Amino acid sequence: MDALSRFYEPKAYKDAEPDTVLLTPAEFQRAAESDDFFLVIVSGLEAGTAPVPVRIIPQPLQQLTCRPSSSVTVTGIRGTHSRVYQLEEDR
Repeated sequence: MDALSRFYEPKAYKDAEPDTVLLTPAEFQRAAESDDFFLVIVSGLEAGTAPVPVRIIPQPLQQLTCRPSSSVTVTGIRGTHSRVYQLEEDR
C-alpha cells in the first residue's frame, strides 16, 4: 500500500507474461472492495533477460474475466487497459 492508500498486488514470473493469474480469496476480496487496487504483473525475471516488463492493471476485476475456484483465476491479462514498463537490467 502506498502513501495514498492505493494497494498494489505483485505477481512475479521468471518466464513470459502469463494471461492467467491466481488471486487468493483475500486478494480478490480486497480488489472487489477497493477502486484503488492495482494488479502488478512482473515477468521475464530469468537472469540475463532484459528488458523486464511490468504491467500495472487498475481495477482488475472490472477488466478481467474471473473464474472462481479455491482461489480466483483472472484471465485476459494481455488484453487489458494497463501500463507496461520495460525495466532494463543494471550492468
